[in-house]
Amino acid sequence: MAEGLPVDLYTVEQFEIALEAARWPRYAETALTNGQNSLEAVINRIKLTRPELTDIKVLESGDTLAVIACDPVNGNVFIAFDPTKEYTLEPFNLKFWRNSHPLGGAAHHGYSADLEYKYAAFGDEENGTKKSLVDSLEESILELADNITTAVTVTFSGFSKGGVQAVLASGQMLANGVFDDPDNIRLDSVYSFASPNYGTHKFVNKYDEVAEEKGVKVWNISISTDSLSRTFSSIYDKVGRVFSMSPDNSINDKDMTHSFNAYRDCLQKFKTALLSRNKGLENPIATNQVSGKLDI
Repeated sequence: MAEGLPVDLYTVEQFEIALEAARWPRYAETALTNGQNSLEAVINRIKLTRPELTDIKVLESGDTLAVIACDPVNGNVFIAFDPTKEYTLEPFNLKFWRNSHPLGGAAHHGYSADLEYKYAAFGDEENGTKKSLVDSLEESILELADNITTAVTVTFSGFSKGGVQAVLASGQMLANGVFDDPDNIRLDSVYSFASPNYGTHKFVNKYDEVAEEKGVKVWNISISTDSLSRTFSSIYDKVGRVFSMSPDNSINDKDMTHSFNAYRDCLQKFKTALLSRNKGLENPIATNQVSGKLDI
């Protein structure tokens, strides 16, 4: 995990796009809770901000819900995983044992199990085959690659638990060779917002090594006072570059800090601070001149 790397305005705007994508599964969950159609809810939300993403699926596995949204014309794919519903009561938070990860090392079982468990619903009922959630996501990516002439570009995003699963799922696909031919399918970015710690040093080191080799942008984004984003820090680590924001003065409760709205507001304030510092400068602040720890 790389500390304190600087960012520019473009990168912050990419964070905002990724944070919006990380919210998609929450709209599906809310619809399910209210007895509504989860896919319809997600489609309606995506239409507001990303109308080019027209091929959309909602997939469930255990306590996990994932949304995959594809642009069949330009080959862009966004995959997002749902956040924790109740921070202390979710069953996976109690599963402290480790699962080995195909990329190397191991990860917290409670976060990885739903990605790996094979269900008949994802497979072929006629011949009795079963597939995991990651298998099903891979299948969607490969199907898109077979049907378009441009390279497929994949981005993963998630908030809290979803941020962990964005990393673990992308790592599993890296291990499976999905992104071995970047002229056909390329892993572009992985954004993990407010995630707890989840992986052994061996897993983290291997993931960061492979991601760097393939030119993948991997970001670990947090608010400095979000204590839940430091859960399991005594036994696990995280992958990626660190972007840590100072909270709004009105945010002082851990549940308020560990929320989509808090992260959205902090990103907006950080972007405003960047624009303010750039205003009137002959040479606007470049990537290596402003830190993610800029006081906002």
